Amino acid sequence: MSLAAAYMFGIKQGVNPIPLSDFVSYYEFNNNANDTIGTNNGTPTGLTYESGLVGNRGVFNGTSSKIDIADNNSLSFTDGVNDKPFAISLLVTFDTLSGSSMFFTKYQGGTPDIFEYGFVSFGNSLNFTLFKSNDVNTRIQMTFTLNRVVGQTYLLSVSYDGSKTLAGLKLFIDQTDVTASTSKAQVGTYTGMSNTVSLARIGYRGFATPNYQDGTIDQIAILNRAITLTDQEYIYQKYQAGQSLI
Repeated sequence: MSLAAAYMFGIKQGVNPIPLSDFVSYYEFNNNANDTIGTNNGTPTGLTYESGLVGNRGVFNGTSSKIDIADNNSLSFTDGVNDKPFAISLLVTFDTLSGSSMFFTKYQGGTPDIFEYGFVSFGNSLNFTLFKSNDVNTRIQMTFTLNRVVGQTYLLSVSYDGSKTLAGLKLFIDQTDVTASTSKAQVGTYTGMSNTVSLARIGYRGFATPNYQDGTIDQIAILNRAITLTDQEYIYQKYQAGQSLI
């Protein structure tokens, strides 16, 4: 095989480091919020669609757009004692540089509030947090300052190895592992997540003051393992070639 054939569209042919068995859910946003791998279909509100890197993408208006996903054990990465590894990867654009952006969360407001995990952005600060036993005051978290550019598409991926340690958290942006440049913190004594009854949500965080994504989200992959830079590079190259992961 020639070198050009081996690396068609920048992707090494015959090499797929992310088989279907690694997926929990995959949201492609082709005019719906369905899970094209599993059974965790979403219910969209106020969502529209437009052409993106890979087919269509979801357009979130910053004030009411959201996707609700019913609670399912497959989206809780714990057995009640031990955390399990997982990763969240997605394409995102921002329509504003102010306010907060919600990517994928599993926590919700109520009496009491329910906390499990969340991948969000508070202004320019990307934030990935795991909460202990539904306690907002006991958690491990990783943050990174991303100097966002309006309209630019980013591939953002967070990864956790299930170890209950800060060392188990990783962040990838486009084709770069930026973990070494993140800030990590443990608040309280983190001993693992709880399997809560919270909805999972895309583009929305529903507390007393709700937060919404203002921009687009596409190709959300929820994986049942931690990922590596090799995985991230593969995902990035697939999307740049206009191809989904499945």
